[in-house]
Amino acid sequence: MRERDEVIRREIEACGPRRRGRQFPTDVRNRAISHARAEMACGRSRLELAKSIGVADQTLRHWLAPDTFVPVEIESRGSTMGLVATSPGGWRVEGLGIEQLAELLRRVS
Repeated sequence: MRERDEVIRREIEACGPRRRGRQFPTDVRNRAISHARAEMACGRSRLELAKSIGVADQTLRHWLAPDTFVPVEIESRGSTMGLVATSPGGWRVEGLGIEQLAELLRRVS
């Protein structure tokens, strides 16, 4: 086991017993992510690294995934049909009032 893996493993173990839904302090998680990215850039597998630092592969995969929420812009074009929202993913919603649009954005984020 590599020395840095052991340091991260000890930090993770200090966060409490391994269980589903366990939360990690942001600084511990950020150090693990930084280390994982550097190691994977050198050709190490995510699965090998997850085992070595003491987290599930699914946890490390989730940590390394980019944030899925992206900002959206709300335009008012002066039409009487209501607001129009278009997401970067391509879906489009027309005719909502501001309260309805705000609720939609809360639900999809």
